[in-house]
Formats: sequence, C-alpha cells, structure tokens
Amino acid sequence: MTNDQCECIIDILENYDEAICIYRVPPNLRQVNAKAYTPQFISVGPFHHGKHELKAMEVKKKIYQHEFQKSRNLTRAFSEFKDYIEKTEGDIRRCYAAAGDSDSLPRGKEFVDMIELDAIFIMEFFLRSVESEKNGDEYKDDYVLSKPWLKKGIELDLILLENQIPFSILTELYTFVDVNYQQAERRDNITKDMAGGFLDLACEYFKHYCPVKNAEHLPVKEKEVRHLTDLIRSFYIPIELKSCLTTSPDDNTICSATELQEAGVTFKAVSDRCLLDIKFNKPKSLNYLPCLSFLLFNKSVKPSLELPKLTVESKTENVLQNLIALKQCHSPNHQYICNYIALIDGLIYSKEDLGLLLRRNVIVNRLGNHAAVKKMINSLRKEIVISSTCYQELITKLKGHHNAIWNRRMETLSSVYFRDLWRTSLTIVGLAVLAFTFIPFL
Repeated sequence: MTNDQCECIIDILENYDEAICIYRVPPNLRQVNAKAYTPQFISVGPFHHGKHELKAMEVKKKIYQHEFQKSRNLTRAFSEFKDYIEKTEGDIRRCYAAAGDSDSLPRGKEFVDMIELDAIFIMEFFLRSVESEKNGDEYKDDYVLSKPWLKKGIELDLILLENQIPFSILTELYTFVDVNYQQAERRDNITKDMAGGFLDLACEYFKHYCPVKNAEHLPVKEKEVRHLTDLIRSFYIPIELKSCLTTSPDDNTICSATELQEAGVTFKAVSDRCLLDIKFNKPKSLNYLPCLSFLLFNKSVKPSLELPKLTVESKTENVLQNLIALKQCHSPNHQYICNYIALIDGLIYSKEDLGLLLRRNVIVNRLGNHAAVKKMINSLRKEIVISSTCYQELITKLKGHHNAIWNRRMETLSSVYFRDLWRTSLTIVGLAVLAFTFIPFL
C-alpha cells in the first residue's frame, strides 16, 4: 500500500461520521484518470466551488434561479427553502468528508447561498430538460439546452462524486415548490413531471441509465438515496444482489469467455435488467445427461450466461470510475460495482474473449476501436481493493461447469461435427455410410 493510500485511509477514519456520503476521490484512484473525477463545466457543492475555469456557469445558474422564481411564482418557497438551509447548515456540512481541510469549505452565508443556488439550478435544469424532450420548441432559446455538447457535459458533471449536494436538499426544495403550487392554486402551470416526488423527476432525467421505467419498481427509495452519484449506482444494482451477503474472495477468479464457450456455455445479452444482474442458467437435465449439450437444434438445453448489455462510449469510463470511487470510500464491504468490474475484466483475458462478447452483443462498442474497449475495462480494474464479492456463487458454478472434462468434450464434438446445418448433414451422412459399410463387413 502506498503512502498516499495510507494517508487517504487515515484522513477518512479521522473524519468519519455516519452522515458522510460525499467524498474527495482518493489519490490512488485519481492518479489513474484525474479528469474522470473533475467537473469540466459546472461546480456543485463546496469541493470545486469558486474555481476560475467553472465561473462561466455561475452566471447561468443565477439566470436559472431568477427564471425559476419568476416563471413558477415561487417567492414564498424561496424564503422557506433558504430558512431550511440555514437551520440545517451543520447537518449539510457533515455530509462532506473534508479529509482534514474542513476550514477550506465555505461557511455561513456563502455556504447557504451556494447550496441554494446549486439546488435550484439542478431542479430547473431537470425540469427544462424533461419538458424540452416533450416539447422541443419550448426552450429553443435556452443557452444550455440549445447546445447538446454543453447539456451532455453538465449531465456528466452532475454524476461526479466530488460534485454533489445531499439528495435530501433537492427533495426538500421539491416539497416546498410543490406545496406552494398547491396553495397558490397554480396546478395548471405545473408539469406532469412535478406531480410526483423528486425521485420521479430525477429518474425521468436519467432514464437512459435506468432499465426500470417505473420509479415504483426501483431497487431504491427516495429516503435511501444520498446524492445523484448514489442514484446512478442504485440503477445498476438489483434488489436480489443487495440481499446477497458478500463472501470472502478465497478464489474469485473467473474463467475467460472463450474458456467458458469451450465448455459449452453460451452468452446471452439481455435488456430491461439492472447492469449487475448476471445469471447462469443450466438445465437440470445436463447434470444427468451432459451429452444433451451438443444438440444443435435444442439451444434450450445449453447452459447460458445472461449478462445485461454494457454499452461502452465516451462517458462510460467516467461514470463507472465515480461509482467505483464512491464504493471505495463509502460502505467498502458492499462493493457491488467493483465486483462487477472485476468479473467483466476476468472474462476478457484476450482479444478473442472481447471479440466473443462483442459478437454476442454483451458489450456494445461505440468507441470504434476494440483495443480501446479492452484498455478501458482494464483501467477500471486498476487500484481497486476488493475485500469481498457478491458473485462468489456464480463464479463457483461457472468454474465447476468448466472443470468438468465431459462438458468440454461435448462442446468440442458439437463445434467440430454439429456446428451448422451443412456440417450436421455431412456428419449424419458420413455416419450412415460408415454404418452401411461396416454392417456388410460384419
């Protein structure tokens, strides 16, 4: 363990508080790819507040604040919300792991104004983004929404671990706004997206990260979400995995994709399932009659590894690295995201493994270069300290299937003699000729 790692762990322990949920990224992770954790367009919260390169968006924030108050008639809500922040300033500050430099964080009025401005910007930005998708002309003159590159850049900045405010602040703002709408009897102005809770609005905005379209069926409740990074993390983790106790990784190395294929395992890409929801299906009949696995026209009897699609694009690495950083700092004994990265990295040992997963659409490459995909997955694995895994049962089943020599022999027989209809026909004809030749000989 390096000195930087030791210092980081000591800092976190010295400043530990149950309320802490927003952290500075540890130095060992930052040195792998510092840009992945640094906001490029907008600052949210105290860690990057006041940086010169991000000041341009501070003007846009104030414009959004003014428009939010003016167009939605929320003068009373603003006053109530600011009072709420002032009363809970201490609780809000405790959400940040200052790592020994708490005096450098804004205080008093500056801190209150910062939290208020950031919360209102996020609320208005989400509302405008959702409304513009339904009615594109409504915000055609909006400086941010009219520039796709800027809109996407802000979206990525809002996911960064160091660029957060507590989710409870956004929930409270939403409550104040909704109550004032009802009291002012201005329900005709409220959008359908404002009719539910803030979690519904956030899920609608981040819907392309979430396979579950109905917030009622999300694997997380509003009070359980700590911030937007944590919300994205919750989209990836199924309820079953959360209830699964992690075990010590005595032998958590998984066979590569081509090794599993050589043992008869097929790979299936699935949709509408959380990213970490990986399942191995093996018909019980194969436990008694392994020879059934080489039947070409009965794929239902073949063992299959079902993996949700992993779309690799320019933003994928940044998003996953921030989720990894979150779990390395918070609840390190439940490192589901880290376990997933380790599993995928184990499957891809060579370019042949990657090619197999790409052909099966388990991984969708939008980077263009296959080598870049492998490099990205390998880089995500760097500097991850894994003390437990939630995939131990899955790994054990896959290794047990691979280590059974009969499974590999049956797959060899299938791939050599029964790979396609033409080869199957030739094999059957050959066997028939052999039989008709051998019988007269006897």
